[in-house]
Amino acid sequence: MSSNISTMPMSLNWTFRIIDWSMLLYWSLISLAALSMITLPASMMYDGYSTPMIDAWNWSFASLDVLLALFGLITVGSWAVEGEFNPSWWIQNLLLMILPAYWFFKFFIAQRNLIDEQ
Repeated sequence: MSSNISTMPMSLNWTFRIIDWSMLLYWSLISLAALSMITLPASMMYDGYSTPMIDAWNWSFASLDVLLALFGLITVGSWAVEGEFNPSWWIQNLLLMILPAYWFFKFFIAQRNLIDEQ
């Protein structure tokens, strides 16, 4: 079965592009910081940033972040439990959950409508 990107709704195509480029930018910046090539402002970082345990935890999920949008929700949930609120971190993690969820439900409803029509 081959996929034809031209049949993809334009807004979904742009959603994928935004998410992909955002993740590439995020991991590029984090990689440069890990290599001490740039310094990220401490005021923009979360509690525990740059501690060995948190660094190990974050890097252990590097490849999964690309695949699983739910980690954004888990992260926000963790910060909510801890009472931390930093919009610069919450917004990007919520977007990683909300954008894929929107398209999942949109396609789920479309698929259900197709089944109902048959």
